[in-house]
This record gives sequence, C-alpha cells and structure tokens, in this order.
Amino acid sequence: MMLTEGLKSRPSTGLRRLVAPGMVAIEERSLAGSVSGTFFAVGGITLIPLIFVPGTPHDHWALLIAIALVAIAWGAASLLLIDWERAPRVLIHLAVMLGLGLIVAAVASSGGARSPAWLYLFFVVVFATYFFGWQVAAAYLVLAIAVVTLPLLYDSRATHDDFVGELVIAAPAFLVLGG
Repeated sequence: MMLTEGLKSRPSTGLRRLVAPGMVAIEERSLAGSVSGTFFAVGGITLIPLIFVPGTPHDHWALLIAIALVAIAWGAASLLLIDWERAPRVLIHLAVMLGLGLIVAAVASSGGARSPAWLYLFFVVVFATYFFGWQVAAAYLVLAIAVVTLPLLYDSRATHDDFVGELVIAAPAFLVLGG
C-alpha cells in the first residue's frame, strides 16, 4: 500500500512543479484578483483624461473611451463579482493577456510612438513578477517589451521621435523592475 501511494504522489509532485510557476499561490489568489482589478480600474479611469492631453491625437477618442470602459468594467468585475479563490486558475492569465491587448489598443489609438499609454505596461510587469514564478514572469516581461516595441511596426514617427530613446530605457527598466 505504501509503495503504491508513493508512486501515485510522485507524478503529481512532478506535474505540480512544472505547473506551479504559472499558477498564483492559493493563499494569494484573492489578493491577485483584487490587485488585477485595481490595476484595470485605475488604468481605465486614467485613460479617459488622455483624450484631452495636448500632443496626443484625438482622432480616436471614441475608441479610447471604449478601451477605458472595458478596463473599468473588468476591474469592477474582478473586484466585486469574481470569487478568485474558486475561479478557474487560467482566468488570471486571461486577465493579464486582456490587459496587454488593451494596452496595445490604447497605445495605437492614442498616438502610437507619441502615446504615453505604454506606461501601463508597468502594471503588467509589477503584477507578473509578484504573483507568478520567475519562468512565467519572464515570459510576461518579454511580452511587455514586445508590446512597447510595436509602434516600430506601424508608426513612421517611431524612428524619428524620441520613441527609440524611450524604448532603450523602458526595456531594461522592465527587466530591472521584474528582477
């Protein structure tokens, strides 16, 4: 009996070690949901005034408001409706990916290389490096760096404005913060 019990526990222990870096610790799931919700709500609320900031294009103000409302709605749901202790464990990763997607959309619709919305990536970096194992946090850091470089693909001003200088500082700053 003891031999079979030992054999049964070994695969789950090995699997647990493989899966563990991608999972938020059970005792921190509620905190992770609250922090995520707060980041989304604050991000959405602070995105709306960006429409009025001088120097940012105002052509896509309706899209920026829609992005802000999605962020606020998800933040409110995360804070008030979701029982994070019982929610599927993958939901927190979907929330992080939603955040990255909203940041991509916010940057693109608020000036691309000139947009200050890339600063929201610090929320992702802080969240990922606190709540996930280093392997998953490193993957999210790479994604954050990829997101901040995206204007190089679609904005011709990215190589002429101060964007490259900001990029040279932002990418290592994410790594330092994550470390």
